[in-house]
Amino acid sequence: MPGQDEPPVNAGTERRGPLVRRRIEAGALIRYARATGQTDPLYSDEEAAKAGPFGALIAPPAYVGTFGNEAFEGVFPETPEYGMFLHSSDSVVQHEQIRAGDLIEAQAVLASRTLKDSRQGPMLLQTGLMTLTNQHGRCVATVEVGMASFNPGGVA
Repeated sequence: MPGQDEPPVNAGTERRGPLVRRRIEAGALIRYARATGQTDPLYSDEEAAKAGPFGALIAPPAYVGTFGNEAFEGVFPETPEYGMFLHSSDSVVQHEQIRAGDLIEAQAVLASRTLKDSRQGPMLLQTGLMTLTNQHGRCVATVEVGMASFNPGGVA
């Protein structure tokens, strides 16, 4: 069975995506808020946000997902022996608000790889973890992403 000899976690072969650095621009936050239907003035009105509790526009919680495509690049190994590669889950923990003007660094790593038996045959479950840190060195959010690889028709 393909993958059978793989250890559950690739010990000693840490996979990291590129370090992504982005200055958070007020205009980008406003466009994101409008595109996603966010109506809270803390996300979309610079003057109201400046007078609010955070002193600046803040990013809607789902904004952390905009870092994912770049930060997770190369984190999940290709699995050509499986016919299907699915993004199966996301879990976000926001520790601090992301504000307009912040410099955010995002770094993703492969956290785990586990081979499971399923009714459809072998299934490879992988988890990646992305950490977002601001210019003060504080973690503002963590994002855990799950991926599943399998053959929809059965045995690999």
